Amino acid sequence: MKSIAAVAATVSTLLALAACDSNTSPIAESGLDAGAASPETAASGRSAYTPTNLGTFDSYSEAQAINASGAVAGFSNVSDGVFHAALWAGGTARDLGTLGGANSFGFAISPSGSVVGASETATGAQHAFIVSGSAMTDLGMLPGDVSSEARAINARGQVVGSSTSPDGTSRAFLWQDGEMTELVSLGGRETVARGINGRGQVVGYSSDLNGVRHAVRWERGQVTDLGALGGSESFAHGINDAGVIVGQINTPESFYGFVLSKGQVTRIEPLPGGSYTAAYSVNNAGEVVGRSDNGADEHAFIWQSGTTVDLGVLPGGSFSRAFGISDRGQVVGYSFVPEGGARATVWSR
Repeated sequence: MKSIAAVAATVSTLLALAACDSNTSPIAESGLDAGAASPETAASGRSAYTPTNLGTFDSYSEAQAINASGAVAGFSNVSDGVFHAALWAGGTARDLGTLGGANSFGFAISPSGSVVGASETATGAQHAFIVSGSAMTDLGMLPGDVSSEARAINARGQVVGSSTSPDGTSRAFLWQDGEMTELVSLGGRETVARGINGRGQVVGYSSDLNGVRHAVRWERGQVTDLGALGGSESFAHGINDAGVIVGQINTPESFYGFVLSKGQVTRIEPLPGGSYTAAYSVNNAGEVVGRSDNGADEHAFIWQSGTTVDLGVLPGGSFSRAFGISDRGQVVGYSFVPEGGARATVWSR
């Protein structure tokens, strides 16, 4: 499980990369600033998606998830090195605050608009949270652990994520009705939960007795090993209500996204010129989003009916990633902008 410090360090790296962008086209940062884009697709001409800049509280933001109403969860910096969970809805951005510490990050949103993520407390510890209405509620952690984060939530209000022990070992959890329960492993010590569907099926990954990590599905207290799926390790990131699972397979040479449906594994091919993909979310239409390189930069993609489509970037940008997709087909993630940093982005068709 990545700590808030690790997430902030990743953001700092991305900021440094963005500072190297020599493009100069300006992008407004207030409101919902749409930008025209014309990225090439992998096989079918031009993308039908247009990116919209959601703006930022300061100079950096990322969108992580979107619901069918178009409400978006993510985070933005509020000053140098300080990040707060954010909710974009109805044309406005709301700072969700923290559990008393400096930083917080929003990672998922329910159909009704509840946001879950991780926040520092007044003691500096990292705790999973849920925001329903105006209040941020601390979800706690598993017994004996020192930190936690929430990564997904469904319409029932069931929340999944990971809790971390003093030695840094992650344990997957399911939180419901005010109680946090550990999810069983494949025999190894590490488990991580990343997605949950409306039926309560949970996906993530677990280490086995040999320490090898495999994608897994949890249902009714039981764990199913999905295997290495043709690679050396595998990781499940998302699941839709039909049970279609997406994630990432590692090989000795590279890594690539996968779709697992009715026992069949489909590899998501990279954009033209690229060598890797990773898939993060799938909607109930079976559309998948993630990231791929194209031989020069990394771009957000949507995978539809076997085709990997380049979603492109905000005007003047060169780098983007997609993390979530709604059942209406709206995609969220972030794109670098010329003036520096990344901006939370929605791609709409």
